Amino acid sequence: HESNRNFRRRVVDPRFFWNEQTALALLEPILNNKCDENKGSKMNKEVISRSPYAAILDHVIPVTSAFVGVQRNVPIPSSSFTSGESYDQILISRRSKYRTGTRFTRRGTDGTGAVANYAETEQICLILNNTNPCSNSRGVLKEVYSHVQTRGSIPLHWSSPADVKAYRPRVFIGVDPVLQARGLRDHLLSELWWYSSSIGLKNSFLSKSKLTKDS
Repeated sequence: HESNRNFRRRVVDPRFFWNEQTALALLEPILNNKCDENKGSKMNKEVISRSPYAAILDHVIPVTSAFVGVQRNVPIPSSSFTSGESYDQILISRRSKYRTGTRFTRRGTDGTGAVANYAETEQICLILNNTNPCSNSRGVLKEVYSHVQTRGSIPLHWSSPADVKAYRPRVFIGVDPVLQARGLRDHLLSELWWYSSSIGLKNSFLSKSKLTKDS
């Protein structure tokens, strides 16, 4: 099982692995052996653990497009929690490498369900119990809360080409219902696979936008 743990430790979420293409020469031999291992080959387990590719891969640094913010020692009002408690807040947001582009030049989903300008944001709150509020020492960690939210373009096949004359360009929506259903299905299945068996959806698209069917 040691090879399995080593493999999982090296796996990086491909959606945010921006330099994955440059590391494919190292990744592909390991991934191919992993597929064979799932078939029950004991030899491939040893191949993975002794693979020179696996050793070199430890020195590959995944590059991503992200933001990290930290806010420390935020006091909590005593009316909601026990007096003397505070929290540290961590905000991590990372942008997918798929279907990147500016707002009007890249819209909707592609054939795999990846949507334009997709981003994942996680907020982590560390609740600290300060036994001595007057002291400058750090409190004892009491509870941890986390909330993950993703955003992206509407998972349908649509576009809104911009030009210098139109401040608010018109929206064109594809007319093939099967293609639209597949795009929506693939996107939602991907969200369920990565995160949970239950997800919530929110539509932030302007309701007054002009919609035009794409011929």
